[in-house]
Amino acid sequence: MRTTTALFAVLLCPALFAQDYLPLGDGNYWTYRSDRASQSFTITVGTPYQFNDQVYYSVKGYGVANGFLRSTAEGDLLQVDMEAGTESPVTIFAPGKQWESPLSGCQQTGEASAKRGGYAGPAGIFASAVTVTYGPGACSDAGFTEETYVENVGLVRRVVSTLAGPVQYDLVAARVGKFTFSADPSVIVRLSVPENSLQRQTAVEALHLRAVLHVGAISALSVKVRFPTSQRYDLVLRNAAGEVVYRWSDGKAFLDVVGEEFVGGGPKAYQIEDAIDAAAAANLADGIYTLEAWLTTGDGPKFSSTVSVELNTRQTP
Repeated sequence: MRTTTALFAVLLCPALFAQDYLPLGDGNYWTYRSDRASQSFTITVGTPYQFNDQVYYSVKGYGVANGFLRSTAEGDLLQVDMEAGTESPVTIFAPGKQWESPLSGCQQTGEASAKRGGYAGPAGIFASAVTVTYGPGACSDAGFTEETYVENVGLVRRVVSTLAGPVQYDLVAARVGKFTFSADPSVIVRLSVPENSLQRQTAVEALHLRAVLHVGAISALSVKVRFPTSQRYDLVLRNAAGEVVYRWSDGKAFLDVVGEEFVGGGPKAYQIEDAIDAAAAANLADGIYTLEAWLTTGDGPKFSSTVSVELNTRQTP
């Protein structure tokens, strides 16, 4: 995959980003998405400034306050107070060394783990990652819990505390130097109908509809799909003019409960069956129609597929 190639290209260029746990460069960015719907944030690196014989970069989104940061040879991140002319630590990666972190706004104590571990997430699988843990600090139900960094890639995971429980953010897109990648896996969606046709004996009988929506992920990791209700899919039948002449969900009731499913490790098949009653079927002339089915994730027909079908009436003598 292009994503894997880009990531490993970055990892194989230590001369460009030696000991960088958050590579600072004009135009670099990292975007993170949470394990809950519609929650994300982005870290961006802007214009470099020279101050006291050091080069600092404007950084937004890394913490609650924006600042001017630089990396040390060991990869530690320091911020400068340009009025006072003093530096203070933002993130220290030396194991066992504690510091007062300003990132979450709660003045938490941070400490990097002495033992490296692996990381697996939307951006890929990495054998060596540094974990930074944070104490509760002044905020018992806010602030950071832990962060995971991959050398020469950057922050790949952040877990924050909320009143509703911990929320995990993982890296899904980034630009690091000249490498730009999107970690979202590709999803293949295919709709199939037996013989690509709808058959009936007469034009005044109910029409049996049967289709299969196949959804699969091109990724070593599964894709989490979130549903706002108990409904998992919908399907419409359109005539040659593009008008919807049938909708599977019409007249059906669904529970108002949020659900999640994972797509990956082989295609998932949703069997869609229904009957178009005789009165409605009588208004459908023989000809070419279009079926469209999609997963009802609440943000439109995001995972959708269409197929052309022919409606045939087999008149019997």
